[in-house]
Amino acid sequence: MIFSEEQIKDITEDIHIGMKCFIRKSDQKIIKTTDWDDPYFDQSAWEKEDIQQMEDIQNNLLAYHEILKMPSHEAFEVMENFADAVEDHRLKNSLMAALNKRKPFAHFKNVVDYSDYRSAWFEFRDQAQRDWVRKQIRGFSE
Repeated sequence: MIFSEEQIKDITEDIHIGMKCFIRKSDQKIIKTTDWDDPYFDQSAWEKEDIQQMEDIQNNLLAYHEILKMPSHEAFEVMENFADAVEDHRLKNSLMAALNKRKPFAHFKNVVDYSDYRSAWFEFRDQAQRDWVRKQIRGFSE
């Protein structure tokens, strides 16, 4: 399966905001839906065609590959890798300390949000998430 960088980016962004993304095996079409398992999912807000598509996926799961969100242990490793790469020793120490606290994701975010590395973090994280999506798609072909 070959998808453009723009398609990979779109899939990654949609998963990041809580959407579900699937690839239909028969024609490799990318299908994005809301997360129907979300307790706040409001079916009345969706078009009839979208509801039918979601029902088709639910009823024919074997006909689709689901692209999953990066699990938290992988996301934690991404934060560790970023902290390791930071050249500012004070910030590096603060990030590592945040990762060792209870609720490390929130503490890490708080530290990085108030640093000069905020945009570098977003670029690093986004690249890692795109790599995660690419890895899954490659696995579908094996």
